[in-house]
Amino acid sequence: MIIIAIIGFILLFWFALEGLWKLIPWLVILVVITTCLGFITEHLILSLVIGFLGFGIWGMWLNWRDEHKK
Repeated sequence: MIIIAIIGFILLFWFALEGLWKLIPWLVILVVITTCLGFITEHLILSLVIGFLGFGIWGMWLNWRDEHKK
């Protein structure tokens, strides 16, 4: 992880020098995606429980929305 952070800082410095600021938001998106993937691979059972709860809540909301149409 430290090596990836060092590479990230080097890339940010290079982008700053080259004036490629439009690519920095893509790096932020990549950080978020890799953080989520890292959490899922390290905590598989917890990720599955959170996923099932999320889909259950979403299904309950869809059911409630259909029952309470005006």
